[in-house]
Amino acid sequence: MTTATLEPRRTSRGLKRWARRLLGGAAALALLAAGGIWLKAEAALHRHWPAGPAELAVAPAPALVPEGERLFRAFGCHDCHQDAGRVLFEARGVGRLVAPNLTRSLPGFTDADLVRAVRQGIRPDGTSLVVMPTGALDEISDRDLAAILAYLRTVPPRPDAVSGGTDWGPLGRVAIAAGAIPFSAAAAEAGVARPERPAPEGAYLARTICAGCHDLDLPRDDGLGFVAPALRDVAPAYSADGFRHLLRTGAPLDGRDLGPMKEAALGALSHLTDPEIDALYGYLTEAPE
Repeated sequence: MTTATLEPRRTSRGLKRWARRLLGGAAALALLAAGGIWLKAEAALHRHWPAGPAELAVAPAPALVPEGERLFRAFGCHDCHQDAGRVLFEARGVGRLVAPNLTRSLPGFTDADLVRAVRQGIRPDGTSLVVMPTGALDEISDRDLAAILAYLRTVPPRPDAVSGGTDWGPLGRVAIAAGAIPFSAAAAEAGVARPERPAPEGAYLARTICAGCHDLDLPRDDGLGFVAPALRDVAPAYSADGFRHLLRTGAPLDGRDLGPMKEAALGALSHLTDPEIDALYGYLTEAPE
């Protein structure tokens, strides 16, 4: 066999070795990248956040229990946690997000632990909750929060409605590493604790109850195909009676299916009183400062 015949074979073997090395290097880089993403996600999930004060000027008391049950529903707590926990989201590769069974976890929480969870989005171990609407609930009044805590302390433990807890898959960890998953502690602001609801009451309700989905002056895209309109764009299109009907039924003037708004109206918002809805309407239709 001549040298001319061997040369193409040597070249072919060399190319194959080069290709194997290239693939091996790419695989190693991919593993390093995946490991880096995993470590970054783990660091975010286990990050300890500084906790602020958690004292209430109004102590939880039995007399507040009936109002606390109403507020637990009006502020949307029941929509997520329901009676014994609920799966909020689940997708292959992304993972699952579970609102825990409060009736079983609360006995191990102090009142201060619960205040920090609601207002600051921080667990007792210092890590952040996920998707808890802390950006809205950090302004909840001491009396309203004390009433909710008083009610929760009266609910007996119930079996878990779902098995297992929150678990993040590979795609979920990529999203965490990229900062695409909202950590509740990051949304909390150092608001001033207030014993009672501040005036005007409508502004308070807009900031605590409505702000979970809506902004005051700009539309908000939830990233899942639903755009919540600005509150000040919605209310002036209705009369006071029409606005009350909207919040009671979720049905707009043109009869469209508003999806999440209808769910909210039939759920949390159904526990607002008529005076609360009227106060909210008055605030949203007055001239902005």
